[in-house]
Amino acid sequence: MATPAVSGLSRQVRCFSTSVVRPFAKLVRPPVQVYGIEGRYATALYSAASKQNKLEQVEKELLRVAQILKEPKVAASVLNPYVKHSIKVKSLNDITAKERFSPLTTNLINLLAENGRLSNTQGVVSAFSTMMSVHRGEVPCTVTSASTSHVSFSEPDIPSSKSTELPVDWSIKTRLLFTSSQPFTWADHLKAQEEAQGLVQHCRATEVTLPKSIQDPKLSTELRCTFQQSLIYWLHPALSWL
Repeated sequence: MATPAVSGLSRQVRCFSTSVVRPFAKLVRPPVQVYGIEGRYATALYSAASKQNKLEQVEKELLRVAQILKEPKVAASVLNPYVKHSIKVKSLNDITAKERFSPLTTNLINLLAENGRLSNTQGVVSAFSTMMSVHRGEVPCTVTSASTSHVSFSEPDIPSSKSTELPVDWSIKTRLLFTSSQPFTWADHLKAQEEAQGLVQHCRATEVTLPKSIQDPKLSTELRCTFQQSLIYWLHPALSWL
């Protein structure tokens, strides 16, 4: 049975990853797979940088490359399809020499230029950044709110000598859980916010333990949720009220 021919890009990516062409299985796999042309270049770069223990250095250099390519003069000479290839190469060589990039980053830029893929540079940088983010164990998240306001309490803080039991885990995960709970009608939400703030103020003034208050069966689901939310912003005033 005939073996399928390996594409030119695959061969070049392999050569970029290792000094000698080796089977694809020899590549160091990134923690997350990114598809497409950008993902293949980023994967090869990740493998090469990982073998040389230069992941962080290459990441910083790539971010610098992305920043440079956004400059109008550089973009006009490097990303313009009507500019001659020789002029682009010279401009890139001047940039890499001035910035003193590592051979890994320099080789990537040269390879993208040779293959006419300079327009994919930003995508490669983004793909590599994604791999590095997962490599560090970062988990990106976004909290969306229809309205943002601020809340403050006029009562003095509870003296540190008095202990108050709080029924909330103050981790980011818990905060997101409470602030992204099931939506209520706008009127109920505003009413629950007002009641929750008043309940917190009452607890602080009367030294009522907060767990007993939040476990009161008379409280509505909306109020329970918003009460927890008000506690979060009471202890973390820097956060905006969602």
